[in-house]
Amino acid sequence: MYVWVLTNVQPHVISYLYTVQADQPMFAMEYLAGGTLSERMASAALGLTEAWMTFRQLASALRYVHDQGILHRDIKPNNILRTENGSRVVLADFGLATRLDQGEVCRDVCGTSHTTAPEVYRKKYGFPADIWSLGVTMMIAFGRITIPKGESWRMRDVREQGDNEASRRCNSWLAKVQHRAEQLPDDLSSVKRLVHTGPRDRWSAQELDDHLRTKSSRNQPSEQTSDGNSRDERPSPRIPQTKRPKHVRFKDKSESSKPTSDKVKGSGKRK
Repeated sequence: MYVWVLTNVQPHVISYLYTVQADQPMFAMEYLAGGTLSERMASAALGLTEAWMTFRQLASALRYVHDQGILHRDIKPNNILRTENGSRVVLADFGLATRLDQGEVCRDVCGTSHTTAPEVYRKKYGFPADIWSLGVTMMIAFGRITIPKGESWRMRDVREQGDNEASRRCNSWLAKVQHRAEQLPDDLSSVKRLVHTGPRDRWSAQELDDHLRTKSSRNQPSEQTSDGNSRDERPSPRIPQTKRPKHVRFKDKSESSKPTSDKVKGSGKRK
């Protein structure tokens, strides 16, 4: 885990508090009484104001995380936490996160089946994979797609040209995402830009954050302040790129000790 990323700098990234030394280090994080975004949507559909607020805050969080060279690799409604009054959401659970240096790609298959980008199954992916996951999450939040119960698959069994059950389910879901994305109205065009099949065709986190901030200040003053944050929360600071201290990284046992010679990453676990 990259604890230094979680040190209460970005208000929409879960804050690390302290470490408990035991057989394995345990990390204490801030508590958010509102539960997960998944739990919130299970009780009632999000209104447009709440959905847009969630979108803007997550875009801000992902921009910060990517600016630090960190790939989350498991963005989904269950990994987004809320305050009790719902005015603030945070990106949480960095258990699969990995650092990507210039020229590196990830080669291992990890994440959660319904929110994982198609290139992950091809074992060659980078920051655009997080963008896809955020896009699918927001399609769910805006009520444009739902995850069928009991229709997950073993990600490690998926083959690009495979004819097994896992491959069929995966390909059917990816086709459904693309079909629903094509049907998105113009006011959700920013969501559509996140779920292009080609990673290079997707917006970066910076482009998304800039777009949503501009959109908020121009078109939706009643929902939020002009900087894209709700009125009762701290503003998201613009964090300059800084040298990342390596000595505070805590590795999971499943992580590889070194990237391979052709600059690839393989450190996650499969779900």
